[in-house]
Amino acid sequence: MSTQTRDAYWDCNRAVLMWLVVLGHSIQLLNPAHFFEHPVFKVIYMFHVPLFMWISGYFALNSIKKSGLKIISRRGTQFLLPIFTLGTLQAIMSVCQGRSDLTHILFSYHCMWFLWSLFECFVFATLMQTLRHPVWKLTTAILPIILSVYTPTYIPYGSYLSFVWPFFILGMYCRHKKLTSEHINLKWLIALPAAIAIFFAYRSNWYMYLSPLSMNLNSVGIWLFRIAAAVCSGAVFLAVMKYLPLKMPAKIGTATLGIYVLQSGFFSVAAKLRIPDELTNTAMMIALSLIIFIGAYFFYKATCKIRIFSLLLYGSRAVE
Repeated sequence: MSTQTRDAYWDCNRAVLMWLVVLGHSIQLLNPAHFFEHPVFKVIYMFHVPLFMWISGYFALNSIKKSGLKIISRRGTQFLLPIFTLGTLQAIMSVCQGRSDLTHILFSYHCMWFLWSLFECFVFATLMQTLRHPVWKLTTAILPIILSVYTPTYIPYGSYLSFVWPFFILGMYCRHKKLTSEHINLKWLIALPAAIAIFFAYRSNWYMYLSPLSMNLNSVGIWLFRIAAAVCSGAVFLAVMKYLPLKMPAKIGTATLGIYVLQSGFFSVAAKLRIPDELTNTAMMIALSLIIFIGAYFFYKATCKIRIFSLLLYGSRAVE
């Protein structure tokens, strides 16, 4: 999409959502024992990952239609190269710490789960778009859910697919139906009462990290609850963002992949440090998240034109 036709609304959403990712990781870093119970963490994790996936699917549709199966290799480079780079750095750290067994080294590449999941969604979405017969399309549409339940260990972060995949294809469907930012308005705030009720009902052990989908009624109920939470709170977020005077974040929204990679590297290192107790209040968490978010953006801008950084960290050619 050219800069002339690019909708700044979506880039503003990406920027704020990426800051929420950093804020969630800051809460996790500074309050490791109780971050699941933190109310700000709960609000963030009700919608930010599903909404990111929804936006990704929304913009994936045209790319897949235009490039077909070639998009898999392109997205493989874009998403998997940064994983390889960070994983290699973590593997070197493990060896330096005396943990040189193969298990520790291989586990180092089990990082940046969002990029793994995003790549997997692109693969399934491309296959679904390539197939012509409706039965095969439907089979491909439900396949990630089935795999997340029965074979999660054979796919990196496979258990997360049941949560992120529905929003990815929902984004594609909305793009297919020609939903635009013009359709988002204050009427979407009708979901606010439901989002508030869901917030108070949300239990700390219902996150997808703690309760992956399985074939029992309780698990399916939690899965549906998480989806309802994301839909209601995500709709409220989109409506609020439509009417906030946010213009500057649009530029940052074009750099979210770079920010995600850089903040992932920071938190991987920071998690090994001992954090002083006086830093564990919410104000410090917000301050830390803003410092990391803004710092990562400027580091990205300073390095994205350097070929080696652009390729290994951001999975792309140097920006001219």
